Amino acid sequence: MTMILGMIILFLPFLLSMACIFQEYIMFNPGWRFYPLPEDPGFTIKEVYFPREDGHKINGWHIYPSKMHSSFTILICHGTRGNLSEPFRVSLIQALSELGMEMFIFDYSGIGRSDGRVSENNAYKDAMAAFRYLSSDKGLTNDQIIVFGRSLGGPVACKLAAEIDPALLILESTFYSMAEEVGYLLPFVPESLVGSIVGDRFPTYRFYRYVKCPSLFLHGSRDRLVPLRSGQRLYGESSNSLRVFVSMEGGGHKFFLKHRSLYVANLLRGLSLVSFDYEKDRSAGPSQRV
Repeated sequence: MTMILGMIILFLPFLLSMACIFQEYIMFNPGWRFYPLPEDPGFTIKEVYFPREDGHKINGWHIYPSKMHSSFTILICHGTRGNLSEPFRVSLIQALSELGMEMFIFDYSGIGRSDGRVSENNAYKDAMAAFRYLSSDKGLTNDQIIVFGRSLGGPVACKLAAEIDPALLILESTFYSMAEEVGYLLPFVPESLVGSIVGDRFPTYRFYRYVKCPSLFLHGSRDRLVPLRSGQRLYGESSNSLRVFVSMEGGGHKFFLKHRSLYVANLLRGLSLVSFDYEKDRSAGPSQRV
């Protein structure tokens, strides 16, 4: 044990320097292997490529549930690991499909089939490009779009929502800041050292202060990756009365995987608490906030 501890101390400076150099790549943990969809997933997909202002092509999926009864479209900013086809991510899409809305999800730059380089700044640009694509090609207005951010996608979704003022912002299992999250995952590393390495990356709290639209927080009470208190602290950064925090009792970081019905029930409860009427006749045109 003493020898192992000594080795860790010996190589810690090297490991930390590598973390500094490759931290964005480590955070996103991208993947390029595409998995086949399950048989009869409950939705159909139309794959598209849309441009960023710099000309890079970003890969996205239009998702159409088998039963649709809403004029809203959910713009999904996904979290870390893999790409669009990651099986757990498809499970999330299946859960959200039960709301009966169209969805649009995309891979950030340098992930999956998207051009460019993996980076925090590029992720923000990708989300804005996705919104502009939905606006120009699909003719959607801001108040027809629900921005959904999960985990690492939370700060991306928050920044986008602060800029476009959508109909609703949904944040699931989202952290206060990356520095706080790293400090939670690596409690043995001094806070000052974490701050010097991570800096102010993914400052969800800062973006959330400027969000004006209604917002719904979903967070598992037993989330071991992003603790509940981090989401609650983020929630406290705004005095907006149009916000609701739903603690999914007994839920972990991927509550939708094993308990889809409970996950959907919590989501529906949150929509009701924030007084958001998502069920709209698709021919009704642009939706109105409640």
